[in-house]
Amino acid sequence: FEFVGRMLPTAFFKQLGTPDKSPLWVALFLMSNIAFPIAGIKILTRREDKPNKRLAFFVFLVGVVSTAFHWNQCSLGSGSPVVHTWCLVDTTFSCVSGLVYLTHSWGTIRKRMLALFALAVVLLFDTSRFYTVTHSLWHVMSAFVAYRLVRDRDAFERQRR
Repeated sequence: FEFVGRMLPTAFFKQLGTPDKSPLWVALFLMSNIAFPIAGIKILTRREDKPNKRLAFFVFLVGVVSTAFHWNQCSLGSGSPVVHTWCLVDTTFSCVSGLVYLTHSWGTIRKRMLALFALAVVLLFDTSRFYTVTHSLWHVMSAFVAYRLVRDRDAFERQRR
């Protein structure tokens, strides 16, 4: 990972916020990734429809990769080439997952979900001294949006039947 990180050009994944170093804030920051498996479980345990295992898998995977990235970020610091590589991996998984969710939900996405997602994206790109809080909120909000996209699509399909 270090070799790859050193070879990466200067890009957004090298312009990271710095998490608060306090053990309590680090723990809360890392624990904010729990939102992803919670969303995955909610998707798998929906009673109204057959669970979408593929979408649940994507949201679980995003949580695992995000936790690995942020663990390294908190341990090694945001300037580490290893962290830059993890950021690239995390960004790739998140973007692919987002595209899968958008494709699945196309035509049934509610305006308030778009607004919530837009707000979440603003939080995603914050690198200020509030990074630990804003990025934690990004985790929770993006996992919630993923769950709601599935739920809203399922409700739309039920109404069409």
